[in-house]
Amino acid sequence: FFFVKLFVRVVVDTYTSLLFFCFCLLLCVLLCVRACACYLSLGLGVDFMGASSSSMAPSTPSMGVGGGLGGVGGGLKGGGGHKQTPPSSSSSSPSPSEKSAKEKPFFGFRITRDLLDKLDNGWETMPVSKTTMTTQEQTQAHKAQQTQVVQAQAQAQAQAQAHASSARASQQHKETARYLKQESGEHARVEARTRELLAREYTAPKKQVPCVSERRACVDCYRLHAEKAAERCRGAVDAYSKCAYSELKDVWTQEMKA
Repeated sequence: FFFVKLFVRVVVDTYTSLLFFCFCLLLCVLLCVRACACYLSLGLGVDFMGASSSSMAPSTPSMGVGGGLGGVGGGLKGGGGHKQTPPSSSSSSPSPSEKSAKEKPFFGFRITRDLLDKLDNGWETMPVSKTTMTTQEQTQAHKAQQTQVVQAQAQAQAQAQAHASSARASQQHKETARYLKQESGEHARVEARTRELLAREYTAPKKQVPCVSERRACVDCYRLHAEKAAERCRGAVDAYSKCAYSELKDVWTQEMKA
């Protein structure tokens, strides 16, 4: 029973939704039809044999072409077909088509006899372009020429200044390189002179080292007799001591005399 009740409820809801959708669709269709009827009631139609303006001659044919919806509207108002109205022979009594043309706004283009004549003649009389310049145009052209001359002079001056600046920079670079080269040479000469002065003035004179042979004999003896050096190298040590004492005595004597 529960499933049957549920099924019935679903069917009823679906049917209700479908009816509501159909109602909305019908309402939209009615609104569209109403809008089309209002638009067609404006009278924007196709007038294939419309009259020209009141200032033109009665014998001048004219033709007006409107939009597609306007043509349908004109057909509905005219009885379902296109209405052709011959031009009236009397200029004082306008025809119904002329009255409707005056009352209704026209959207499209008109073909007149003047246009047909021009099409037949091929527009033989073409407009001639102006070859002479007016005073204002001449003034503007003169100002433009002066502006170009001033700009060219300014550009030439800027190029000359840039060239001069480049030349000065190149000359300065050459002078700087020459100064650096001179400085390097002077630095080398100063260093050589400094080494010469230091070697001559601040270096102790070389003198003969005293007791060289005795010292060498002691060293050789100690190398050969390392284990019994005290016994076998006594004579060499005594000789070196006597030589050193003698040399020291001579130095003291010279210092005392000085």
